[in-house]
Amino acid sequence: MSNVIMFQRSFDQVESNASQALLMDAPDSSLKRSPGHESPHHQNHGSSRRILLRHSRHPFGRHYSRRGSSNYSDASPSNWKALPVYDSNLSFKPESKDLSAFQYRGSRIFQKPERIRSSSLVENSIWGDERKLECRICQKSLRKHPFMFENSSSTDLSVVAVLVCGHVYHAECLEQKTRHEDSRDPPCPLCEISLWDLNLIGAERTKNVLILMSDTGGGHRASAEAIREAFHLQYGDQYKVYVKDVWKEYTGWPLNDMEGQYKFMVKHVQLWNFTFHGTSPRWIHSTYLAAIAAFYAKEVEAGLMEYRPDIIISVHPLMQHIPLRVLKWQGLQKKVVFVTVITDLSTCHRTWFHPSVNRLYCPSEAVAKRALLDGLDESQTRVYGLPIRPSFCRAILSKDDLRVELEMDPLLPAVLLMGGGEGMGPVKKTAKALGESLFDKERERPIGQLVIICGRNQDLVATLQSSQWKIPVNVRGFEKQMQKWMGACDCIITKAGPGTIAEALIRGLPIVLNDYIPGQEKGNVPYVVDNGAGVFTRKPKETARIVAEWFSTKRDELERMSENALRLAQPNAVFDIVRDIHELACQRGPMANVPYMLTSSFSSLV
Repeated sequence: MSNVIMFQRSFDQVESNASQALLMDAPDSSLKRSPGHESPHHQNHGSSRRILLRHSRHPFGRHYSRRGSSNYSDASPSNWKALPVYDSNLSFKPESKDLSAFQYRGSRIFQKPERIRSSSLVENSIWGDERKLECRICQKSLRKHPFMFENSSSTDLSVVAVLVCGHVYHAECLEQKTRHEDSRDPPCPLCEISLWDLNLIGAERTKNVLILMSDTGGGHRASAEAIREAFHLQYGDQYKVYVKDVWKEYTGWPLNDMEGQYKFMVKHVQLWNFTFHGTSPRWIHSTYLAAIAAFYAKEVEAGLMEYRPDIIISVHPLMQHIPLRVLKWQGLQKKVVFVTVITDLSTCHRTWFHPSVNRLYCPSEAVAKRALLDGLDESQTRVYGLPIRPSFCRAILSKDDLRVELEMDPLLPAVLLMGGGEGMGPVKKTAKALGESLFDKERERPIGQLVIICGRNQDLVATLQSSQWKIPVNVRGFEKQMQKWMGACDCIITKAGPGTIAEALIRGLPIVLNDYIPGQEKGNVPYVVDNGAGVFTRKPKETARIVAEWFSTKRDELERMSENALRLAQPNAVFDIVRDIHELACQRGPMANVPYMLTSSFSSLV
């Protein structure tokens, strides 16, 4: 049976012939295919083998007519007993079969406007789904005027081609887009799926994974890249993973500048503190996100349409609500796996917790308990830890070998001073204080060495490299081999960023926390200190004194904190997360192997 089915319009015939296997509604694009659908070779036997999409909301009803004729004699209801019919001028025809049983006159059937006006279903759909009346190729309306207008005529109507995927086209437009050899079974130009593609059921194919993130802080992208690398290492070509900032790439201001706004607010700490806690109540952020959906839902939908994801992974608190609305409207919640990976260790915003996700991956038990209080089921949550780059899970060289490779002093203990990706914070003052405290003035020799990571702050790199030091100092810019530098050092000084803390714990480094961002990073301080894995102080001289004592008179304290750090570490978290996502995808069954296409119809929701 041809992939394109064109029908004459008759609401009387609809009621009497709804059980016929060849009858097909004009489907709403958000509806699903019948699970009973089989290959095109078996569609002619029984209602269970047809595609029957119920409750058509298409204003053309179940039958269609061709525009361009004024012959009303063929529109008589007495002649509407033929199912199906096709236009002889078009190449899209049913497969060869005896049509002698069908009674119809001519090749062009037309419908009286009065018949359309009598249907409340059609009237509702005309006013309720105005945007769905467009040809997916030419983007023009499938009709010129509403059928209830008294001056409507048959010249306002057109033959419509309905594909099994639910997309609707002018038959002429579809004919122009289809190759001659595909004329009996034309693929959908929008989603590139034809009836023959349903043979892919049960077959393996590369699945698309879309990771949604935003560069509001470096932790979201770092977690996204870690997950992508773990997918590649664990499953190879089974998955194709995309990391995208849909706000930046698909929406307008102010969402496309979230990165700049975030940097501005964290520089003005009180402003960010007010924003974080002020938007925490559910009624506030729900209203805020609903307003965003009203303006940008279609843009987000376009981003999802581009990648056709089988799995969506959110690593950002604002990347759940609108994508989940899109999936719900499209009827794809049971086909697309949607999971959230929280990238905050302890304190996290309530927008992370959405009850419609398939899985919520929590970095700690404290976060999992908060998720339960916010309405998620225990079956939805998993506590695996923070996803860290797989390079931290692999075996590395010994500390002595790493120091030789990195051209460090092989004998002196080393402290790693982190300035983050942008080299911010009291890096310069702390470095100067360490330069003094790690030099034994009585013996006139250093008791330790210093490694400084300045990130992208080239001015800071130049300033520190030009300084005079009494101890061995290695100044670095943006560094991609952090697992090696951490493996070569004995302790670390950093702000309370969750990613850096998790990496330091894996390497067993005692941590000196010297700052935190109010809100999401505040809870990381007691997480480290209360578990005996580090200390907190904002004073550069106090930081330098603590490190000097660890390298001299309090070595036992340094060793004890190192053991506590290793006990907190969860080096396999990223692989545990990826394996669980893979299992969720496998639970979708063989229908998950059939490609789908999102349809651009989200505007009706908002």
